[in-house]
Amino acid sequence: MALAREGNCLYGGAGDALIVFDVTQAHSPRMLGEVHGMAGIRQIAVQNGFAYVTAREYGLWIVDCTNPSQPRIRSRFDTCELATGIDVAGDVAFCGQRQNGVEFIDVSDPDRPERIAMRKTDESQSVKYCDGWLYSGEWAAGKVTVFDAHDMSDIRQVTTVDLHGYGDGIWIQDGYLYAARGHHSKHRTVKGGVITEEMRRF
Repeated sequence: MALAREGNCLYGGAGDALIVFDVTQAHSPRMLGEVHGMAGIRQIAVQNGFAYVTAREYGLWIVDCTNPSQPRIRSRFDTCELATGIDVAGDVAFCGQRQNGVEFIDVSDPDRPERIAMRKTDESQSVKYCDGWLYSGEWAAGKVTVFDAHDMSDIRQVTTVDLHGYGDGIWIQDGYLYAARGHHSKHRTVKGGVITEEMRRF
């Protein structure tokens, strides 16, 4: 369901398990370790050997993978709603939670994460932080919401971007925002297959 990479380690989420692989030899990945107990993993973000794992109704999990052969759960944070999107920068984790929006969480102590703030969005599914700005992919609303997150005491929504389709996965690199808008794109021509009532409507 989820993948993230840091250095030569690839982290995969499968059911209730976080699995760590050595991908130094990309054609011959080698499993290093795994840890179970997180239920339905949704997304993973990794920083300095720590994995931040969202698991919908089971919240946010912080997993210490500094010894990748023996990853261990350090804590679970009980999010306000279903935890979906995740990114992390410095001491702050950004957790997208559907209709509740984005929760900003202090993870400076991996054993005791603490809530900083919550900012409402339409339906946050994925989040990405870059240079003081936080981007949230809004599913049914079909847009990206942008926050000024330079100052955790003054987090402000600054704009939205219309995707003309359902907003979900997002990525930022080299000054560009890449956004997946799914099979519900308003401009998509459906040929064959199943056309749902929802597709007809939009």
